[in-house]
Amino acid sequence: MRAFAIIEELEVHFAAGFNVLTGETGAGKSILVDALHLVLGGRAQADSVRTGRGGEVQRCSAARHRGVRRRLSSLGLPAAGAELVVRRTVQREAAAAPG
Repeated sequence: MRAFAIIEELEVHFAAGFNVLTGETGAGKSILVDALHLVLGGRAQADSVRTGRGGEVQRCSAARHRGVRRRLSSLGLPAAGAELVVRRTVQREAAAAPG
Protein backbone atom coordinates (compact mmCIF):
# COMPACT_ATOMS: atom_id res chain seq x y z
CA MET A 1 0.00 0.00 0.00
CA ARG A 2 1.13 3.56 -0.69
CA ALA A 3 -0.05 6.87 0.79
CA PHE A 4 -2.89 5.15 2.64
CA ALA A 5 -3.96 6.86 5.87
CA ILE A 6 -0.73 7.56 7.78
CA ILE A 7 1.30 4.87 6.02
CA GLU A 8 3.67 6.11 3.32
CA GLU A 9 4.49 2.63 1.99
CA LEU A 10 4.05 -0.91 3.32
CA GLU A 11 4.35 -4.41 1.93
CA VAL A 12 2.89 -7.36 3.84
CA HIS A 13 3.24 -11.04 2.98
CA PHE A 14 0.59 -13.39 4.34
CA ALA A 15 1.29 -17.10 4.66
CA ALA A 16 -1.16 -19.83 3.70
CA GLY A 17 -3.49 -20.67 6.56
CA PHE A 18 -4.04 -18.62 9.70
CA ASN A 19 -2.45 -15.16 10.05
CA VAL A 20 -2.68 -12.90 13.12
CA LEU A 21 -2.28 -9.11 13.38
CA THR A 22 -0.99 -8.02 16.77
CA GLY A 23 0.49 -4.84 18.13
CA GLU A 24 0.02 -1.96 20.52
CA THR A 25 -2.76 0.57 20.24
CA GLY A 26 -1.92 2.92 17.38
CA ALA A 27 0.37 0.46 15.62
CA GLY A 28 -1.76 0.50 12.44
CA LYS A 29 -3.65 -2.80 12.59
CA SER A 30 -6.99 -1.22 11.66
CA ILE A 31 -5.33 0.66 8.78
CA LEU A 32 -4.11 -2.65 7.38
CA VAL A 33 -7.59 -4.17 7.77
CA ASP A 34 -9.10 -1.12 5.99
CA ALA A 35 -6.61 -1.57 3.12
CA LEU A 36 -7.52 -5.26 2.81
CA HIS A 37 -11.21 -4.32 2.77
CA LEU A 38 -10.54 -1.84 -0.05
CA VAL A 39 -8.49 -4.20 -2.24
CA LEU A 40 -11.17 -6.88 -1.83
CA GLY A 41 -13.80 -4.53 -3.28
CA GLY A 42 -14.95 -2.48 -0.29
CA ARG A 43 -15.75 1.20 -0.40
CA ALA A 44 -13.01 3.72 0.40
CA GLN A 45 -13.42 6.13 3.28
CA ALA A 46 -12.30 9.74 2.79
CA ASP A 47 -10.21 9.73 5.98
CA SER A 48 -8.09 6.83 4.69
CA VAL A 49 -6.72 8.90 1.78
CA ARG A 50 -4.27 11.72 2.36
CA THR A 51 -5.29 15.24 1.35
CA GLY A 52 -3.76 16.13 -2.01
CA ARG A 53 -2.58 12.56 -2.67
CA GLY A 54 -4.06 9.38 -4.02
CA GLY A 55 -3.98 6.22 -1.97
CA GLU A 56 -3.14 2.85 -3.48
CA VAL A 57 -3.56 -0.72 -2.31
CA GLN A 58 -2.48 -3.77 -4.27
CA ARG A 59 -2.96 -7.50 -3.84
CA CYS A 60 -0.90 -10.18 -5.57
CA SER A 61 -1.94 -13.81 -5.42
CA ALA A 62 -1.69 -17.04 -7.34
CA ALA A 63 -4.25 -17.43 -10.13
CA ARG A 64 -3.95 -21.20 -10.29
CA HIS A 65 -7.41 -21.95 -8.91
CA ARG A 66 -9.83 -22.96 -11.65
CA GLY A 67 -12.58 -20.76 -10.16
CA VAL A 68 -10.35 -17.67 -10.43
CA ARG A 69 -9.64 -18.37 -14.08
CA ARG A 70 -13.36 -18.90 -14.81
CA ARG A 71 -14.26 -15.63 -13.06
CA LEU A 72 -11.62 -13.72 -15.02
CA SER A 73 -12.91 -15.24 -18.24
CA SER A 74 -16.52 -14.32 -17.38
CA LEU A 75 -15.37 -10.70 -16.91
CA GLY A 76 -13.63 -10.74 -20.28
CA LEU A 77 -10.18 -10.59 -18.69
CA PRO A 78 -7.38 -12.80 -19.95
CA ALA A 79 -5.73 -15.11 -17.44
CA ALA A 80 -2.16 -14.74 -18.67
CA GLY A 81 0.26 -16.13 -16.14
CA ALA A 82 0.21 -17.60 -12.67
CA GLU A 83 -0.14 -14.35 -10.71
CA LEU A 84 -3.22 -12.18 -10.28
CA VAL A 85 -2.64 -8.52 -9.36
CA VAL A 86 -5.50 -6.33 -8.15
CA ARG A 87 -4.73 -2.65 -7.64
CA ARG A 88 -7.10 0.02 -6.31
CA THR A 89 -6.26 3.70 -6.39
CA VAL A 90 -8.44 6.25 -4.67
CA GLN A 91 -8.42 10.03 -4.73
CA ARG A 92 -9.73 11.87 -1.66
CA GLU A 93 -12.48 13.55 -3.71
CA ALA A 94 -13.77 10.14 -4.92
CA ALA A 95 -13.80 8.50 -1.48
CA ALA A 96 -17.01 8.23 0.52
CA ALA A 97 -17.53 10.59 3.42
CA PRO A 98 -17.25 8.84 6.78
CA GLY A 99 -20.64 7.51 7.77
